[in-house]
This record gives sequence, C-alpha cells and structure tokens, in this order.
Amino acid sequence: MSSSAYRQIIDLESGSYVRWNVVPNTETVATYSFTTQTIELSEFGSEDYKQAISGVPGLQKKATVLLAHEFRHWLDHVGSLWGQEMLCLGYNALNSRLRNRTEEFWRIVRFRQALRDNRFEPYYTTIESTGPHPEPRRWKYQMSTGSRFDHSGRMSEQHPILFTRFSWEDDSPACRVPISVSSLLETAAMHFELRSEESFLTLLDARERPVASEALQRKYLDMMYDPELAEYSVAVHAVSNFVGPKNCPDAFELSSILASIALNLTESHFKLLVVPNSFRAWGERNKAFVANMDRGYAFLVLAKAAPQAPVQNIDDWVQQTLTSAGLPLLDVIKADAIRAIEALSKDLVDGPLSSILDRHRGSGLNILTEHGPIFRFEDIFRKLVARTIPVPPIVLGQDFSIAADGEILDWDVSPIGQHIKTILSAYDQCTEFADACSI
Repeated sequence: MSSSAYRQIIDLESGSYVRWNVVPNTETVATYSFTTQTIELSEFGSEDYKQAISGVPGLQKKATVLLAHEFRHWLDHVGSLWGQEMLCLGYNALNSRLRNRTEEFWRIVRFRQALRDNRFEPYYTTIESTGPHPEPRRWKYQMSTGSRFDHSGRMSEQHPILFTRFSWEDDSPACRVPISVSSLLETAAMHFELRSEESFLTLLDARERPVASEALQRKYLDMMYDPELAEYSVAVHAVSNFVGPKNCPDAFELSSILASIALNLTESHFKLLVVPNSFRAWGERNKAFVANMDRGYAFLVLAKAAPQAPVQNIDDWVQQTLTSAGLPLLDVIKADAIRAIEALSKDLVDGPLSSILDRHRGSGLNILTEHGPIFRFEDIFRKLVARTIPVPPIVLGQDFSIAADGEILDWDVSPIGQHIKTILSAYDQCTEFADACSI
C-alpha cells in the first residue's frame, strides 16, 4: 500500500466519502482529514517543511497560516465534547466493521446519521449568485427555520433546520445556508487563520503595517461576502449582526468563542437554554432544536444573549452571555463536558483501531482540561512554538513524508502510513454497508 491511499482519502472526502466528513475542505493547499485525524500540506515536501520550522521567513509564514486553520479543526475534533462524541461514534463503527461483528453494524448507521446532523446535505444549501458580486459588498440577512427530511426520508417537524438567507443590497438573492456544526468549525478555524496572519504583521516595518493590515481586512471581507464560501462565514455574520463588532478580527474572535461553548454543551445544558423572544415565532421547533441538541441553534441562542459590542473584557462578556442564555458558569460547563467525555469510555467497541482512538481521546482530554473549553489563540500558539502541545500527524504532499512525534519519515517507514491503510479499508467496508442500507 503506497502513499496513494492518503490521496485517495483526501479525494474521497470531497467525493463519495463526503458522507463520512463534516469539514468542507474547499482549499487544496491544506486540508484536515476528518476520517484520519491528520493534516495535509499539499505544497510542502520534507525539505520545505524543515526550512519552515527552522524559520525561513516565506515558508514559515505559509506553513504557519495553513496549519493554524487545520490545527484548529483538529483541536475541535479531539478537544471538545462534540468532537470526542464523534470520535467514539466513528471508531466504534470502524472497529465493528473490521471485526465483522454484524450485531454491532448498527453503529455504522448511527455514525452516518450523526454526521448528517452535523453537516447538512448539499440539498439544503442554495447559491443564487456566483459573481461578479455587487459593490459595496454588503448582505441583508433573514433567518428562518424549516423541516428537514428525517432518516426515513419523510419531512419531520422533529428534525427542524435553521437557515440564513442572504441577499444583496438591491434585494437580489445571494445564497441560503444552514447553521450547522460545520459552520461553527469553520468560524473557529478562520479565527485562528486570521490571527496567525496578523502575527506576521508585527515583523513588518511600522510604516508598512497599516497598508498590510488593511489588505488583510479586505481579504477576509471578500471571503465573508462570497456566496460560495457562506458555510465558512454564516456564523460570524450572525455575531456581526447580533453583537455588532466593527471589524473582522473582533467578529471572528467572538464567533469562535461562542462556537467553542456550543461544542461543549451537555444534554443538561441544552435544557437550560433560554429561548430568545425573536425565536418564539418558530414555535415548537425550538423544543425540537433543544431535544436534538442542535449546536448551531445553541450558537445562535448564545449570540442573541451576548452583550453588544464594544467588548471591554472578554471574560466578563462570556459570563454575561452565559447568564443571559440561562447557562451555568464557564468552569461548570467545562467540568460537565469533561465528565461526559469520560463517560463515553463505557460504550467503546474494541478493535484494530482502538489504540488510535485512545491516543486521540487522551490528547484531547488533556487539551480540554488545560486550555478549554474556549481555545485562546495566544495560549495555543505559545504552546505550539514551545512544542508543549500535541499535534496531529502532518502529511507533506510533495513527497508524502509524514511529520509526527518530532520526526519526518518516509511514508512506508512511518507507522502512520499503516494506520491510514487500515482506516481506508474500514471506510470502504462501511461505505459498502451504508449503500446496502441506503444511507
């Protein structure tokens, strides 16, 4: 089995494997593989990567910015309650299939259904405008709910979905996009990416920084008003509209914070959520969102509850938000999330991939305990520089070497290559079963 196995997984996560993936991965220069919990830098080989980590300016910046986005995806996947639940569901499905325990194959269906509930099918997204885009780049927004198709293919009021419809200032439609867990993952990853780019502005001559900062703002504003990238921006638009920060860095930071909280709420926390008055028009669907533990809905409740900008003190702003939303202190949310993660160990299927799951669960729990539930860029970045925080394996796409555990090894030498081969085989078998079940 060669390194082509990894390229096959990356390709399939945008194709037939999309059913097993919640990360959009629209870029090709860097990707986070949800199925294998690895990062690929497609334009780096081992020598480029060595130069980047040794401090060669151009390569260092390129690698840092790309890795910041994908590393945040990994943090949320292993270091949140939501992510740990998905890890356990996924590896239970894979282990049951690899061991051919037919009495446990229901776990494959359960995992697939959970993925559907976290990144809604493309059917629910519509893009009416692909460019050229009107100027100035501003959107009007309208929030609404609808009924989703349930897992048997029938429209169900017990499976509601939240939408934001965007239109241009001339009222021409731009797009309609759901508020999903995928959109929360992207708003957090975009925050880390933006902050990493900002960190390099300090290396410029003081006279160059204002122009460079303005260009950086324009870059992210262009992304925020691109209908084809609405999944990346819909959450930060909600915070911009509800809370009112005046610039991209503040909007992404506040959005990332609320996404982190939403990803760590337990079932008991959902029952405490105070429904905003403006949401009451959705009637009984509010109860269904809570019953389904819809984390996109929780994010919007938090955004509605949050004090208006400007934010003088982040910690105070967070606590006021939680109180207004009916939730306990942040430390209580963290402790409850950790207990819920620890309880997941009671329902694990032993199998060939259990050691990988144990590694991710251990790393993630330590990260959540030390840094969570809100991942602050400065804290994480400092630990990354000092190499005192775990990082996922990084596949270097130019020569398919693998950077892991402080070493850069050829694909066939690294144990990660064998892991990926096994995971690929397991997903092929799960896909075969999912097709048989028409899911």
